[in-house]
Amino acid sequence: MPTRFRIREVRLPREVVGAILEAHHADPESERCGVLLGRTVGERVEVDTLRLVENAHPTPAAAFRLDAAALLRASADARERGLEVVGTWHSHPRGSAALSDVDVAGLADASLSPGAGGVPERRPHVFVVSGSGAGRAVVLRAFASPDAGEVRVVAAKPPRA
Repeated sequence: MPTRFRIREVRLPREVVGAILEAHHADPESERCGVLLGRTVGERVEVDTLRLVENAHPTPAAAFRLDAAALLRASADARERGLEVVGTWHSHPRGSAALSDVDVAGLADASLSPGAGGVPERRPHVFVVSGSGAGRAVVLRAFASPDAGEVRVVAAKPPRA
């Protein structure tokens, strides 16, 4: 499966950063999650909106799983607005903002989409993770397919439509 992209930066509107931090603090016992809607522009993912979704994992204190119906609704909403699902956010309420082995596998799966003739194709997808920093600080880090490498996070004004 050839990869024709390389994401180096994720731009998050300040409102999305605020929503992530609020959701992260809202439940210190469970991983929270959401879908990032936006567009890919060259080597940059520009997030427009965060759609919070229910964590459907049977053990939400240990992991997350996006609710399938909520993901379908978010995808439909993105298409209606001329956007696409460009990423996933989840929290690590008691850990660092690093990818676990399960997260790395999930990012690889999330970057696959149906291609021509039913052959899967890779598409840009980012995981934004919130986790513990120094003291009580919450840190946001982003990782991009295809190699789960860390990319720069930029808090910015919302992108223009």
